[in-house]
Amino acid sequence: MINHVACIVNDIKLKLSYRAGNLFRVEKIRGQLYEEQWQKIGLLLPPTEKDIGDFSVRLRGKIKYEYLLQEKSLYKQFVGAWFSFYNEREGHNPIYRPVEGKNMNGIISGLTCICGGDEMEALATWQAILATWDKMDAFYRNNTDLKFINSQLNKILAHAKRLSKENGAAQGAYGTRL
Repeated sequence: MINHVACIVNDIKLKLSYRAGNLFRVEKIRGQLYEEQWQKIGLLLPPTEKDIGDFSVRLRGKIKYEYLLQEKSLYKQFVGAWFSFYNEREGHNPIYRPVEGKNMNGIISGLTCICGGDEMEALATWQAILATWDKMDAFYRNNTDLKFINSQLNKILAHAKRLSKENGAAQGAYGTRL
């Protein structure tokens, strides 16, 4: 996992990226760094993530370090929902290769289009479909592969809509759009 930290010195803001606890990238976000500053920049950059606290204390009042929160992308949220669904059903994570990523992008695109471009509504619809998967016909229940879901998305949506009307299930975006 990659963590990002902002290093702020006067009007200069740097983004420090740590992978496995070690600094691996420095990006200038704003401000101007002169050659003399670049030569001494190593004195300001904690080499490991665990050194950030020591640097903060030592350079208090001169430099500010703050963690940057990362929001999950829509893609990661869709994949996370599917991994949870799959793991709950099968007891293990699915194999996820580039072809699954391509099919997931197709699902995201299709649901976003159906939801009028509203990505959060598309995500809610995806989550609702997965939540009602066990109520679908055996043909669908036994096919949890993303390639199948992507290729049958229109039929799955129609089936889920019918189930929603019959059972009064699947609230929220799923119920309003389907």
